[in-house]
Amino acid sequence: MKKNQISLLLALMLTMSAFAGGIQTNTNQSASYTRSLVRDATLCIDGVYFNPAGLTTLGEGFHISLNNQFIFQNKTVSCNYKPLDSSDYNGKVEALFFPGIYVAYKKGKVVISGGFNPVGGGGSAEFENGLPSFEIGISDLVPVLNSEGYPVNDYKVDAYFNGSSVYFAGQLGVSYQINDMISIFAGARYVSGTNTYEGHIKDIQIKNVQGNDQWMDASTFFLSAGDTAKATILSDQEVDVEQVGTAITPILGVSLILMDKKMNVGIKYEFRTELEMENKTTKDFITGFEDDGTPITMFPDGEKVRADMPAMLSIGIGYNVNEKLKASIGYHYYFDKDANYGKKDTLGEYVSNDKVMDNNYYELGFGLEYKLSEKLLISAGYLMASTGVNNDLYQTDLSYSLSSSTFGGGFAYKINDKFDVNLGVSYTMYDEMDKNYTHAMGGTNYVSVIDTYDKDALIFGIGVDVHL
Repeated sequence: MKKNQISLLLALMLTMSAFAGGIQTNTNQSASYTRSLVRDATLCIDGVYFNPAGLTTLGEGFHISLNNQFIFQNKTVSCNYKPLDSSDYNGKVEALFFPGIYVAYKKGKVVISGGFNPVGGGGSAEFENGLPSFEIGISDLVPVLNSEGYPVNDYKVDAYFNGSSVYFAGQLGVSYQINDMISIFAGARYVSGTNTYEGHIKDIQIKNVQGNDQWMDASTFFLSAGDTAKATILSDQEVDVEQVGTAITPILGVSLILMDKKMNVGIKYEFRTELEMENKTTKDFITGFEDDGTPITMFPDGEKVRADMPAMLSIGIGYNVNEKLKASIGYHYYFDKDANYGKKDTLGEYVSNDKVMDNNYYELGFGLEYKLSEKLLISAGYLMASTGVNNDLYQTDLSYSLSSSTFGGGFAYKINDKFDVNLGVSYTMYDEMDKNYTHAMGGTNYVSVIDTYDKDALIFGIGVDVHL
């Protein structure tokens, strides 16, 4: 039986937010996407990712696309729990290297293509002052010790956390043109995921224990009181963990050219990526003890945790309104309920995704491209995303999913017949969400708490397409 667990260390599992796309999936995979937000029916070289069956419309020979995005995200968490010294916690996510590299070779009706990009994760998050889940259990020291007759009036702690997550992937596939209207694609993606967690909780102190308005080390206090378990948990602790895993994603696609080439349709289905991450732990937090005194740690070395990427269906339609204006619509549906995100409940037991997800995640986007000249094209787009997570079982201050609205714009410039440049910028506003839950102060006194989650994201993209 587990005992002596402290709530500040429960649920410290980081899922890096996907910048655009589903809960575990990034779809912002080119500079052209950044400027338009809808590429599901594209007939350009970034179709290696977005619409691989449509690559059969490329010219004969080699085509290469080199892209990078610069991503900046702010994450804010507020907590109304009164014993906390601070109610607001801020984190910053940065990804200055977010590449998208695509290559295709067309010969007759056949196209062989490959790509390399971060299909999940892709950044690092730093919380210089920790998070409510780090601190809420420590803040309980004041009211709990007061109730036991100790005149404690304040606490302080040095809490820090930095996490990173990136799932790099290499893709290879073949497209085939059946006729002038229909092309098909079959391929696969090799995914290699790495998560890292670094942080500490140290220098936990309480004030005015003896009525002399002095600070005292909390671990020392409990050790002197004969409670070695709490003394151990409240002593200085660090975490240094790397999680690694690999998996294969099969991919199928269909492209349709309709209405005398005025309309094109792109359909892609990515199968579920059954990714299992293994802990490589150097330092770990102690969260409690078994009855026989064995320490319970947060990231046991060698433990394996599922972190699937769900199956995804994308459908896109592009329509040439006239020679200058093209309108596009794209829809993405993520089969979250069928995946396994490795989520745990408050007792530390794994929970299946059909309970973690109330509804599957989906996105709907609209984009416009307008040719100002033979060389210059401008574009703009809008993307709406709707999350379907269960607030009680999924959302935590380290891993939360919010619905959002994204606006993007930019331009493409044709230098000559061999080189194109794409520049774009997008901004995502997320819907603020409250999570209501109860916290057991001191393990017995249940108190209502509200966490408020919010974030925003700014992305700059640049890309060069080469046709040989």
